[in-house]
Amino acid sequence: MSFENFKFPRPDGLELHVHHQRVSEPRASILIAHGMAEHGARYERFAKHLAERGIESFIPDHRGHGETARTTEELGHLGDEGGFVAARDDLLALLEEIRRRNGDKPILVMGHSMGSFLVQSMLREGPRVAAVIFSGSNGPPPAIASLGRIVARIEKMRLGPKGRSPVLHALTFKSYNDHFKPTRTEADWLSRDREEVNRYVQDPLAGFNCTTSTWIALLDALPELLKEEALERWPRVPIQLVSGDEDPVGDYGKGVLKLDEILVKAGFDVKLDLYRGGRHEMLNEINRDEVFAAIVGFIERVLAERQSEHS
Repeated sequence: MSFENFKFPRPDGLELHVHHQRVSEPRASILIAHGMAEHGARYERFAKHLAERGIESFIPDHRGHGETARTTEELGHLGDEGGFVAARDDLLALLEEIRRRNGDKPILVMGHSMGSFLVQSMLREGPRVAAVIFSGSNGPPPAIASLGRIVARIEKMRLGPKGRSPVLHALTFKSYNDHFKPTRTEADWLSRDREEVNRYVQDPLAGFNCTTSTWIALLDALPELLKEEALERWPRVPIQLVSGDEDPVGDYGKGVLKLDEILVKAGFDVKLDLYRGGRHEMLNEINRDEVFAAIVGFIERVLAERQSEHS
């Protein structure tokens, strides 16, 4: 059982590289949006786990990521302008391609880290999905995040749209890792599993610095994602939050709890799975079997409820 990859063409000439874990007779499909500075192949173990339970996975490498990036220079560059929205639209288009392939079978959407923010943006467009899973996500950015947007613009003026800023890297990935000093690598913040961290560090398609344009596109998008008028347009489907309480992206649990509070207040059915000691990548953590089981349990509940409604 292995990925059967395919290319998904976009109107601007880009071809998305999509990792596809086939299932001969799928019960449902899941579209997974990976995080910043990584790629879809890192989700193969999780996709196989789902495939054994009849869930088919589609995991695109975003613009400027993985095998969608045509050159090393393209890694970390969503686009000179509007890259976040373009990546969001890629996911919406792929969602419709999955529907074309699989007919009326349920489709779930999962996003990790930056991918979770892309999915939040997707939901504002009201797509037809069965459920949503946010991994390594966060609530609204704190007021101080506006400073990051200013810094990113200064760095873009200094380095250009495709420049790589050591300052932005220090404010984000480096500061995340510094929380865990003394550190063994630059990626200790991702997981307590040393082997998984080593794989990330040794992966030429992971851990790169993103461009100033990518940071601006992401930081500009974040404040808009969870506004009341945006949430009103989300499909009314079950949501699962999967995070570790030692994840810097989720403000060490506080941001995820805030996200849970906002979604529950907005009337959503939310299942919160916040793991003690867990870092950023719960799918690669030392307790990943427990995490996999929680996600499968959530999916099974969603599918059972849908079947009950349609019977």
